[in-house]
Amino acid sequence: MKILNYQPSMADQVTTLITSAFTNTDHGYDGEAELTTALREGQAKTFEIVALDEENQVTGHALLSEATVGNVTGLVLAPLSVQVEHQHQGIGSGLMKAIEEVATQNDYSFISILGYPDYYQKFGYVPANEFNVKAPMEVPNEFFLMKILQDQVELNGTLKYAHQFGINS
Repeated sequence: MKILNYQPSMADQVTTLITSAFTNTDHGYDGEAELTTALREGQAKTFEIVALDEENQVTGHALLSEATVGNVTGLVLAPLSVQVEHQHQGIGSGLMKAIEEVATQNDYSFISILGYPDYYQKFGYVPANEFNVKAPMEVPNEFFLMKILQDQVELNGTLKYAHQFGINS
């Protein structure tokens, strides 16, 4: 497995991957590929990485976009997807490690995730309310997760997503 920065020539593979991966979840597909395209083309700062197999086919994808809590800037992971037939092979874990490296190298204070706690807690993500952070929409606390990446970060308030998410109050 190779993890690289996303290239525009990968757009079709990434769209197919995201659509397929989310269609096969309990949550179902909810426009994650369109969100990825909107974030990619929008004004928000983003970081996008892919996992490639031996034939250089995209098997995993992750997108980070800037977000804020008060005057503290961090990142939101959305979406993270792995091709269904390649799940449970370490691709998601490799992408998680890579996104945290990107965030740390670029001096971001946190990463926020809306996702399954059983998966993300093994990477050190905890409910965001433990850091006095609220979601801008109704969501159970256990699914709104966060990891602090810098020492001495004080957070208090509501997470503000890039406008492409369409969920800020």
